Amino acid sequence: MGLPIRILYICHDGDLYGSQQSLNLMIKHLPRERYQCFVSIARPGPLRNLLEQYPNTLVLSHKRLQWVKHDPRTWLQRVGDCLNLMATVVPRTLYLYNTIRREKINVVHTNSTVSLEGALAAAIAGIPHIWHIRELFMETSPKFNLTLGRRFSRWFIDRFSDEVICISEAVRKQFGHFVADDPHKYQLVYNALELEPASEDQVLFKLNDPQRDILRALSLHGLGLPEIKTFRIGYIGRLSVGKGFHELLEAFTQLQNRGVYAELLVAGNFVDQAYEARIRDMIERGRLGHTVRFLGYRNDLKSLYEVLDVLVVPSVNEPFGRVVIEAMANGVPCIASESGGIPEIIDQGMTGLMYPPGDVYALAGLIEEVMVAFWKLETIRQNARRMVHERFNIETQVRMLNECYQSVIARHQLL
Repeated sequence: MGLPIRILYICHDGDLYGSQQSLNLMIKHLPRERYQCFVSIARPGPLRNLLEQYPNTLVLSHKRLQWVKHDPRTWLQRVGDCLNLMATVVPRTLYLYNTIRREKINVVHTNSTVSLEGALAAAIAGIPHIWHIRELFMETSPKFNLTLGRRFSRWFIDRFSDEVICISEAVRKQFGHFVADDPHKYQLVYNALELEPASEDQVLFKLNDPQRDILRALSLHGLGLPEIKTFRIGYIGRLSVGKGFHELLEAFTQLQNRGVYAELLVAGNFVDQAYEARIRDMIERGRLGHTVRFLGYRNDLKSLYEVLDVLVVPSVNEPFGRVVIEAMANGVPCIASESGGIPEIIDQGMTGLMYPPGDVYALAGLIEEVMVAFWKLETIRQNARRMVHERFNIETQVRMLNECYQSVIARHQLL
């Protein structure tokens, strides 16, 4: 067996959001005898602590090239963004280039569209670069503004990548004619979960099982929630316009006004004060203070999944939907907006339910339907759990990643 392949992962942020959780899981499960991992993180956060536990992983740091802004930009601001990018591109790229040379890196793997510097450093060093695209960057978004423009950025990603990994077919379609010209360059690799083997007893675990009642009671106590008999709807994720929480809240208000009572549990933080003020006003006007409970950001969601009857994912343009497969794996059925990568996960009526994006009346109707037809919810729950174990397990993802690494290295050796 030869020397381990030395991979430099470029990560834009150390917080544990979806892309960072996926990166951690990938590195954790790569064969340690075959890969030596170096992870350069642009911003500090808890991801570093997780990665430092792995014996084949060294955590580094670098400064990110700002080619994505998370607030709306005027034309004058965009000019300033371009000038700042030009001023920082040389020193920050050379810093990573020196890291590549010092650590004798074989492959650079950029973990998000947000990071630009890894692609440039790999090109200068003459080694393969893999770009892991996790965003629907070609969509207009108030929180994802590319300094170089969407079309030029797409060209740039294609030009400076030996292989592009897309987390859903929706993400892959953004590259249009580039995929048609070189389909093998654009690999579809879904996000994955670390799953325990699913026994038949686990799959057939009933909602009214006494053991589940005990687990729910313990989880409610741990969450600081009253132990009352009610239908619980969940929302997990950042609270922003793009994530569509206000639409879920509007549907929930409709149900309350019709005398259909439930509890809405919200795990996540607001991204800006204006949106928080909007949501608080909706709750006050709808008199929902006693039925909507904000739990804040939570690292461990296991106890929350234990108490939920259904999870709602109202995002308008969700690139994949990691929270959907997490909920399914934990036995929580999902109702989600039929957009982005969600239809690639949910088989309508079989493994989950979908509604037209933005249609709060349809969303309210689906919630009311499953509250009454609990047997339908149980069938969906069982089907979804089986499906996640079959399609979204980490073993499959690692096998596909290994093929990507071997492929790009072999191609470079032939040049």
